Amino acid sequence: ARDNSDSLWNEEQQPAALRSYLESLSEREREVLSLHLEGGYSFQEVGARLRITPANARKLSSRAIQKLKSMW
Repeated sequence: ARDNSDSLWNEEQQPAALRSYLESLSEREREVLSLHLEGGYSFQEVGARLRITPANARKLSSRAIQKLKSMW
């Protein structure tokens, strides 16, 4: 079993912090991340669903991930 005593966030703080981070993203960035990471869609599929190019979907995903990393 992993010891989580050194974790940056306890279980009560984590959902609120994560929610705050996600809310700082644009709606489009959240959509792209949700479809790609949670839904398992390729950038080609994400682009088709959101009516953007696959390159734009990839760029939005990369930008969103960088924003989240900078907040962490």
